[in-house]
Amino acid sequence: MTSRLLRQFDRQERIDAQFPGMERQSFPELVRFVRPGPGTNFILYSRLRPETADETIRAQIEELRALDGPIEWKIYGHDQPLDFAHRLAEHDFVPDAPAPTLCLDLASLPPSLTPPADIDVRRLTDPAELGQVVAIEEEVWDEDSSWIYERFSLELQQPSYLEIFVAYIEDTPACAGWVQFQVGSEFASLWGGSTLEAFRGQGLYTAVLAARVAAADARGRRFVTVEAEPASERILLRHGFRAITSSSTSTWRP
Repeated sequence: MTSRLLRQFDRQERIDAQFPGMERQSFPELVRFVRPGPGTNFILYSRLRPETADETIRAQIEELRALDGPIEWKIYGHDQPLDFAHRLAEHDFVPDAPAPTLCLDLASLPPSLTPPADIDVRRLTDPAELGQVVAIEEEVWDEDSSWIYERFSLELQQPSYLEIFVAYIEDTPACAGWVQFQVGSEFASLWGGSTLEAFRGQGLYTAVLAARVAAADARGRRFVTVEAEPASERILLRHGFRAITSSSTSTWRP
């Protein structure tokens, strides 16, 4: 089951993926996405032969460095060659920590993910409200999240692609997460899922999780996936998610 699921995941969420505001460029061994202006360009799918992998890495650097921005290379645990992260590091790509990719089959949706009636969770539709999400993400992760303004302002114009949810405590934004929908995919991908420290332990993460899962179910998606941080992984496993692979991102900077 897992190998078939990964083939579906690769095809629908990586090879055939589309992202608003980015150009998809497909090659026999990889699929990459390029922005028309300044910003990060990334390679989402690659399946390389060991004997030509280093040559391909050098070629991608030479082609993309002319765009004067970082290059991100997404690697999943089932990608080939298996030593690919090490090869990228030899070409000055800096890896982040691997994270498990968890999946939930909505055909067996657990009762624990029924959206709770006693927690105020709202779907954001106005770009003017994105400051709430930025504030939560920056406080939780202590890093610049201003990219959310530009990217999500564009993506909110395509509600079929993105839904953003925020949980409130007495009208104070306390937890945020979003869900993305690739066209023609059986999957929905969950991102964010961040709760301010002062409001943790009140079920807000699970409430925002349930709202996103319900949105995926309403659209007829069969699976939801999450690239889970350690704190989130423990909660997700309790709600029926299971690991199907792992993922990491290696970044090259000019």
